Amino acid sequence: MVAFGGIINGTGSPQYYLIRINVEDENNTPLPKFLVMLSSDAEPVLLSNLKPDYVSMHLPSFVPPKQWPKKLKDKALLYQSYEGNGFYISFREDRLSSFGACSNCGGMKHSPIIGKADGSVFHKLPLTYDQVLDVFGDPDRLYKVREVTY
Repeated sequence: MVAFGGIINGTGSPQYYLIRINVEDENNTPLPKFLVMLSSDAEPVLLSNLKPDYVSMHLPSFVPPKQWPKKLKDKALLYQSYEGNGFYISFREDRLSSFGACSNCGGMKHSPIIGKADGSVFHKLPLTYDQVLDVFGDPDRLYKVREVTY
């Protein structure tokens, strides 16, 4: 799991706007235990319990952008992917492949909701550092990175 943050929304402290988990790259590492609310009227569900039939009830299917090259579009068709409300969730053969929650991506603003596994606390992205710790615990590593985009 990787959480990306920076100074956004005019705040003076970092806010974490993107949480990304790529399950296919993991070596049988257990998924982080946290709850996801795919929409304001959706029941919270553990990340490990996400299934395509549940996700499809709350999020539309992902449609690759027209400007993507054919190679990327063909690769996207290998997955059952859903996108909406700040979430991007992908499955391969009904198994979770990747998960993303983003509040400030692609020029759009969303407020995806995640929570502690016990359901005691929920937060809308972007998260403060303390909220990240509250939901996920202490990080293995913390990097200061300057991003360059072309």
